[in-house]
Amino acid sequence: ELVQEVPTGCSFGVEALLGLPSPGRRTVRAATPIVFALVLRPSALAGLLTHRPREARILEEAKQNARRRSAKRWLPRVGVFADCNDSFLEDLSGAIEVRAYLPAQTICVQGSQDWAQLFVLKGGVAEGETASGARFEFLPGTVFGELALLGVVRQRSISVRARTFCYVV
Repeated sequence: ELVQEVPTGCSFGVEALLGLPSPGRRTVRAATPIVFALVLRPSALAGLLTHRPREARILEEAKQNARRRSAKRWLPRVGVFADCNDSFLEDLSGAIEVRAYLPAQTICVQGSQDWAQLFVLKGGVAEGETASGARFEFLPGTVFGELALLGVVRQRSISVRARTFCYVV
């Protein structure tokens, strides 16, 4: 089933090249007998940028701008930030970190007293578990850690582990 056609001259995979999370893996199949593609590996780009600080700054700025644009779309939908003004959300988007977790890797541990952080699951599936053994499935868009971020609680009330490859902000 054809989902989307990539016309001549278009690029894809820019998020991965810049080290940004992408909405998910995609398979690209040739629809013609011959395809001419230029491939740039992240390791090759990184090697080039070590000797070109100007271009490294330009790409880092592009990455930060892409993160900010993305954050400006979803931050207002996070309950604790819903009523915040655009200026605050713009500043906040610059402080957001993206983290990736492999399957079975722990995202946060129940009972821990860590530095207050809010998690928004942007991709993948995670599982939460309470001390009583109750389990919860976390899908993309799930927000957790609001109470710790606000200082309402000092300890995590749930442990969360990645079930699949996950990325959170």
